[in-house]
Amino acid sequence: MQDSRYDSNSFLKYINKPSKIILWDMDEGLSFLIPFALLCAAGKAAIGIVFGLIFFNIVRMLKLRVGISSLSHAIYWYFPTSSNKFVISIPSYKREYIG
Repeated sequence: MQDSRYDSNSFLKYINKPSKIILWDMDEGLSFLIPFALLCAAGKAAIGIVFGLIFFNIVRMLKLRVGISSLSHAIYWYFPTSSNKFVISIPSYKREYIG
């Protein structure tokens, strides 16, 4: 049974919606805009639109098949942001106590 306060408060209906760029979710919008902007800067706007649409459709297909959480986990693990992230540590049988 739903709480009647939830229905009367319009803010709670939209709090969990993802961020948007124009009409698309953030990840879909960026998958179109980044290739488009890079190729526009190179003077190839038509090719940028084509590549942007291809990447947009790939991201949308992946979101439908595996879900958005799987994509965000894959980006976190396979695209590190700093050069010293995921440093291989010494195996536990070789480590000594560190003060």
